[in-house]
Amino acid sequence: MIKKLFLRLRTYYYRKNNKAKRKSLSYEESSTVGILISNENPKGNEMISQFVKSLIKEGKKVVIICNSMTNNCAFDFPFTRISFSDIKWNGTYRDEKINNFIKTEFDYLYSINISPFLPFENILSASKAKCRLGIFSENNKNILEVMAELKKGEGIEALIGLMEICTKKFRS
Repeated sequence: MIKKLFLRLRTYYYRKNNKAKRKSLSYEESSTVGILISNENPKGNEMISQFVKSLIKEGKKVVIICNSMTNNCAFDFPFTRISFSDIKWNGTYRDEKINNFIKTEFDYLYSINISPFLPFENILSASKAKCRLGIFSENNKNILEVMAELKKGEGIEALIGLMEICTKKFRS
């Protein structure tokens, strides 16, 4: 697919040339949070919902993009769906909400997914977020400031738990 090729090229370019200022802000001071969700296991949806609701309850402005290719975006909070059909032939996004998400300087940007998903790698690479968090993998080395390493058999629930622990321990 030609759009996957262009998306990979854009991702590579952003990894090398994104000059956004990165820093860790204390959790209490943070106000804006972006979340990328790709969950293949419906069991993880409850934990994801609890996590999002706790952020909202704590007064954080939360913006969410969900991978609709997993057919598992059954949440009771607002989010924007993303799939490869939302990507133009040249590797750019059709949906203005996704383009605005990339431009937003989130205090934290959580990538809640276990398996690699090229559009999320692209969004993370291009993002202006101050601190990007997600699962440890070789692909994520240059696009995340904080990576959680999961033990064999652990899933979304463990990832969310580790990301919560990390961010709540940040001090400015």
